[in-house]
Amino acid sequence: WKTSSLNGSYAKSFENKLAFQNSKRVILSSKNLTEEYIVIDKMVNIDGVDLKIEIAYKLSKNKEGRDVIVSEQDSKLFVFFSTEKVTFLNFIIQGPFRTTSTRENVPFNDDKNKVLLEEVGGLISESLFVVKELGFFDINFLNVLPILSAHSDDVIYSLAYQKVKQALSTEKLWPTKDGNYSEVGESLLARGRDLTDLLDQNDTIKLFSRKNWLDINITNDKTKDLRDYLVNTLDVPEIDFEKFVKKITREFLESKSDDWMINFYKHLYNRRDEMSLWNLLKRTPIIRLDTNEHISPLDSRGLSQVYFGSGLKSSYKTIKSVFVENENSRKFLEALGIKKPGIF
Repeated sequence: WKTSSLNGSYAKSFENKLAFQNSKRVILSSKNLTEEYIVIDKMVNIDGVDLKIEIAYKLSKNKEGRDVIVSEQDSKLFVFFSTEKVTFLNFIIQGPFRTTSTRENVPFNDDKNKVLLEEVGGLISESLFVVKELGFFDINFLNVLPILSAHSDDVIYSLAYQKVKQALSTEKLWPTKDGNYSEVGESLLARGRDLTDLLDQNDTIKLFSRKNWLDINITNDKTKDLRDYLVNTLDVPEIDFEKFVKKITREFLESKSDDWMINFYKHLYNRRDEMSLWNLLKRTPIIRLDTNEHISPLDSRGLSQVYFGSGLKSSYKTIKSVFVENENSRKFLEALGIKKPGIF
């Protein structure tokens, strides 16, 4: 541990396997306030002079008591001391920029400052991999990053936005449902977490040509900005049950076990108020017959073409008995309007 009696700060170095930066955990303490940061720095050479640039991400405890990265409010650019330049970022940037005589502002038309700012942009991009290696790369951290284009006319924010977008578009930096990381080109968002339980990796590859469900906590309700960034900026498909059902083929369902089908019916029954979905289901081959073939509830004329078994020998197409005997699947089938054939 390193301590300083002048500013009450404490620093502990992390074991960082990435050679191009150093990282440490810093505690800033005063009588009334204690704050913690992950500080990542890098030495750069400009005009033959070695200069240090730094990024600081603020730490806090979540509800479970785990350390997570959170937003630094009202962040300003530091040149050893705070300037008046607001960065609009949720983390702190420190560098030896040239300032005005009052040290309040930074002229970014200055040649040295232009080069230094580009180096800072590179460090922002590189810092994502350091944070991932240190175990702090999660939804909290993603929400700290510049993913909104609201300040696109600001020189610092726009540079950070583009650098982060480039990294998030091409690298395995998106947390998945199973605790790993994925590239956006291999990723899917689920609108309804039960989809992620129903469809495994083999299923998503067959249906959507993508491997991984992203973290199920990325939703429109909980993390709207992050969800919108994925869908609208990075073109990650968001899948709901209606999109799933539209992709279903007879061959796909016939490859599934009876238990999987019962679970599928249970999830569909819970969506019985979604009329567009249910109208779609009636013309989709979701019904497994006693021959193990699949058929849709209605024929091309909109008439029923499948029934519960009546106990009598007939040429009617009847549902496999295991689905009639199971309470969950039977409720779904009855809600679809399936009945025993009448005498007429």
